[in-house]
Amino acid sequence: MDDVKESANKPVDMSSQGVLEVPNSIDVNTDHLDISGNKLKVLGENLARLTNLTGLEAYTNELGSDFKTKATALTPMVQLTKLKAVNLYNNKLAKLTSELGGLADMEEFNISGNKLMQVQDGAFAQWSKLKVLNLYSNNLVMIGSEVFTPLVSIEEVRLYENKLEKMPDLKADSYPSLTIFEIHKNNIKEIADDYFTKTPALERLNLYGQAAKLTNLPSSITSCASLKGLQAQENGLEKIPAGPWPETLETLFLQDNPLVKEVPASLAKCPKLLRVNIGGLQCKDDAEMKKLEAAMQKIVMSQTDDSGRPNGIIWGLSGQKL
Repeated sequence: MDDVKESANKPVDMSSQGVLEVPNSIDVNTDHLDISGNKLKVLGENLARLTNLTGLEAYTNELGSDFKTKATALTPMVQLTKLKAVNLYNNKLAKLTSELGGLADMEEFNISGNKLMQVQDGAFAQWSKLKVLNLYSNNLVMIGSEVFTPLVSIEEVRLYENKLEKMPDLKADSYPSLTIFEIHKNNIKEIADDYFTKTPALERLNLYGQAAKLTNLPSSITSCASLKGLQAQENGLEKIPAGPWPETLETLFLQDNPLVKEVPASLAKCPKLLRVNIGGLQCKDDAEMKKLEAAMQKIVMSQTDDSGRPNGIIWGLSGQKL
């Protein structure tokens, strides 16, 4: 691989070539390197030379798989202070420390599909520009209480398919740009009622399938004025916030929460409802709830696509498609 050369500022694609290390022949002016689908166990000092990198794709390698080097598998990234986008998906990384916290230009970071058990305070210490954070499909049981504090520009967070027992602490005054928050399939039982007051722009929230059977939906969800999608099915919810719910709401999945005794009437005042499932609730035989179901059905079935064809779908209290 010693003949690998590219012109300055052009991307270098070394994906799926069976390489064991980053070659030292890559032009130091390279701004994007794709070395995914190889056999790297560490990023190595040859990567540290590439201080002009703004993009690094190192997914589907073996980073962190060697016991002797797993603690320093990502250390060369410390020198790459211009990095804006990094993809480390599908490796063997087990810990995320404060080592990379100084990469202040980071905007997109994907370390999903690894073996992470914790994210330590300081991991994103200077990442105030970060917009997209993917930590899904790991083994996370702990996120430091200050981890999210610097992330004041965050737009998308994906933490699903982990083992978290609590929502991450949101200690900044606000997260005004956060629109997508996916934290389904964890082990969360309860969420503070005011939790979503700090996410006013939230559009999509996935809480479904908590192993601990989430017992509550915070009333602060209804303060998210741009909310379009809420998936909270397959939990142990005891009630649904009364609202009023945002008129922007399109997708609402509440099915298989057998303790829910009523669906709030304010949901029948959401004019954009498009995908709704309210099956498997305790109130499935309640006469008033059947009236509410009919009102929601009318809204859903009135929706059309750009061609004027009906495109709404609703599963009613019986669990059947109406």
